[in-house]
Amino acid sequence: KAIAALRQHIVSVPLVAEIDKMVRLYRGSQWAQGAPILTATYPATYHVVALQGQPLQGAHLVAFQQCGNSLARHVLARLKLDGMPRRVSGLDVANQNTVWANISLSNSVGIAQSTPTALKTYLEQVNSERNTPHPQNDVLVKFLQVLQGGPKEIATKAMDELASPRQDWRNADGTGSLALTVAGMQVYWEAFWQQGVITPKAAAAGASSYS
Repeated sequence: KAIAALRQHIVSVPLVAEIDKMVRLYRGSQWAQGAPILTATYPATYHVVALQGQPLQGAHLVAFQQCGNSLARHVLARLKLDGMPRRVSGLDVANQNTVWANISLSNSVGIAQSTPTALKTYLEQVNSERNTPHPQNDVLVKFLQVLQGGPKEIATKAMDELASPRQDWRNADGTGSLALTVAGMQVYWEAFWQQGVITPKAAAAGASSYS
């Protein structure tokens, strides 16, 4: 009812479309497309398996702290953000840089069977929320740096890749490919996982949230 009433008082066609989109995404549990999360933990259907059931982190945690379990409040917060110009302060940038610097396996995604894939998703999510996103190669370097803080078998692979990138993990133009590197590291990770070398461990609650 609150959303319907809000919709009736808005004359901007793009904002009305945004309301309808958020409601549609939420009802369809389309988390990867930006559906608001109304619980303190990631849903069992969340697209990043490693985060399912884990406490919210980053922008998701901030949104829940501000809007709680009310879809109407999440919609209103999005409309306020979309309907007014964003002013970027030095503190905004500093907070974003701190969040980026503090990303780690233990703080951000934990240890699970699909950790490399989950880490890529998390890095891309945090990067997309920056005022000035890092270029793709910087995301790739960060991915490998974070893996160096993981199990020693994977840390060694990540260090080797940073020092001497594999040819089959590169793009056609010779630059490093984030997608190919993640896929390759995921294969190594799952092999060690099946051997029992890597064991599960949840991420620290809220350790990588925005200030």
